[in-house]
Amino acid sequence: MFNDSKDSNIILQGVLLTGIKNITFDSSVNERAVKLLNNQGIKRKISSPQKTTCSFSKPYNGKDFIQTLTGVTNLSGQFIYKNDAIDFTDAVISNYGFNLNEDGFAEVNVTLQIFGDTKPTTNLKLLNSIDDFPIINKTPDITHFDLGGTNSAIKRLNYQASFNPKSSTNIGSINSSNVDFVSPTNHKISADIEMLEQEVEDVTGFGDNS
Repeated sequence: MFNDSKDSNIILQGVLLTGIKNITFDSSVNERAVKLLNNQGIKRKISSPQKTTCSFSKPYNGKDFIQTLTGVTNLSGQFIYKNDAIDFTDAVISNYGFNLNEDGFAEVNVTLQIFGDTKPTTNLKLLNSIDDFPIINKTPDITHFDLGGTNSAIKRLNYQASFNPKSSTNIGSINSSNVDFVSPTNHKISADIEMLEQEVEDVTGFGDNS
């Protein structure tokens, strides 16, 4: 796990992301056991290519470059910590979400699944990268939430989009191939609002008129 120090950076599609923090990695390998003849022992074999999952967060400023990459396959880039880096290829965004609090500050949370290579390198790409949107002190306010023609003041807003990427494997290859999304995007929104224009509706018939 990387912390939110200035030594931690992520370059994604040639853009140096700003304000990155809470970077975590998880690498999974699927194995199966094969019993050898004549009780010679048990041999383990990797049954599918390795997949690496990276999660991180960053401030949301009303404009977010990462949002434009949702639903896109074959992403590539570089994870950087101090003078070392990891190059990666064939990545997709599997989860994208942000939360907005009542003070107007918001944070983006991203999960990146890497189906391709992850290789260590000391050849940093900082000088050749493009700058991300700058961090500002406050996210532009979302003051009202329109639901059914009724406006309510926003106290807190959470949004999340979930994608389901899958890959296929060529015979004899140790890498994934043909990464694609196998189901529609799942969107989820929750909000805490102030009741301003709403009226209480008695749907049971047992309410007290007063």
